[in-house]
Amino acid sequence: MRTDKYHAPLYAEGFYHIFNRANSNRDLLFVEDKNYYFFLDRYVKYLQPFVETYAFCLIPNHFHFLIEVKSEENIRTYLEGHKAWEKMKAEPVEKVLSEAFRRFFISYAMSFNKTDARRGGLFQREFRRVPINTPHHFFTEVFYIHNNPLKHEMVSSIEEYSWSSYLPLLYGLDEHTDWLHRDKMIDWFGGEENFKLFHKRRNGTI
Repeated sequence: MRTDKYHAPLYAEGFYHIFNRANSNRDLLFVEDKNYYFFLDRYVKYLQPFVETYAFCLIPNHFHFLIEVKSEENIRTYLEGHKAWEKMKAEPVEKVLSEAFRRFFISYAMSFNKTDARRGGLFQREFRRVPINTPHHFFTEVFYIHNNPLKHEMVSSIEEYSWSSYLPLLYGLDEHTDWLHRDKMIDWFGGEENFKLFHKRRNGTI
């Protein structure tokens, strides 16, 4: 098992920043709106049974998620009740999560390649994950994820970007983001206004 900086084991009840990118600099993960929607749909299908999600950002050639792995009891209960996961019932949580991400990536890549008349691997082989062990680190990662479109000079304000969790967390969830833990996030930040001010202060806009 790899345990370097970007390939930490995924333990039950651990918090992680998960990210990955397209297989090469020439490739994109998302070309049009329907790709983003389908990607989130596949994420919910394959990962929601095992993780809670607090933030995300989808950029044309890469993505970020901020997650908490569910308890081992919850994970085992789900595995016991779903035939598609029958072979994973006795496996450690790390292996179950790795398999869930593998199925997620394969499902999305097969659809994307077929629609885009593309062949070959779409994602880099190993997705990266960084454990988050302190509240300060958690808040720092929230800002980093939401600030990604600004960092890459895609927008002049994070409120202009549609494919991150910033807007739904601040203004309310919709049918495509109702799996986010908005109430818990806003509570941790001390309310919607503090959530907004936090991002503005970190960006130096106030």
